[in-house]
Amino acid sequence: TVYKALDLRKLEASDRKPYIAIKVLNVQFRGHPKSLIALQREARKAQTLAHRNIVTVYDFDRDGSVVYLTMEYLSGKSLNRVLRAPDFAGMPYAKALPIITGMGRALSYAHERGFVHCDFKPANVFLTDSGEVKVIDFGIAVPLAETGQVTRTGQIMGTLDYIAPEQRYNHPIDERADQYSLGVLAYEMLTGHKPVGVFPVVSKRNPQVDVVVDRVLSRALQQD
Repeated sequence: TVYKALDLRKLEASDRKPYIAIKVLNVQFRGHPKSLIALQREARKAQTLAHRNIVTVYDFDRDGSVVYLTMEYLSGKSLNRVLRAPDFAGMPYAKALPIITGMGRALSYAHERGFVHCDFKPANVFLTDSGEVKVIDFGIAVPLAETGQVTRTGQIMGTLDYIAPEQRYNHPIDERADQYSLGVLAYEMLTGHKPVGVFPVVSKRNPQVDVVVDRVLSRALQQD
């Protein structure tokens, strides 16, 4: 559960942005030792990813049985809310491009620092009221091993509609898994539909998109 909270120290110091967000483990998870470990790892990973397109995590702590992490407060809405609106039928290219660019920059930065997000989906992209794009929830992000790949054995992590085929079948993954997910999101943003087929053509659904964009998305959605 995530709460909006007033940081009294920031208020005392006349900070222009005194609010923060507090992510708290739900009661049903508090007694589970792996839940605490997972939240701590999420905080640690996020703290190493200081980028304007990634939500800032401040600290991880506990107060008695309440385990929580604190992060920057974001005002706006998730990309999921935009895509699931009843009348959504695709976004104009000029409006979609800055969002796609922001998502790409966040993922590229995470990849440079050795992390694959693994659950890149609309619910994990936040659009702020000031026009910023923030990628959130690195809870199941995994570090790339020395071999440049990571395997999750015995369980499917991520959201099926957006994960790459190799991740779906528990094969080794690398940065390309996130690139595939980004391609799915970009296609859905531009057309109002999830891609079907190996090389979906966006320009057939959105006349504002040219063949260059088609080529880029087709490459992102390739299944080798």
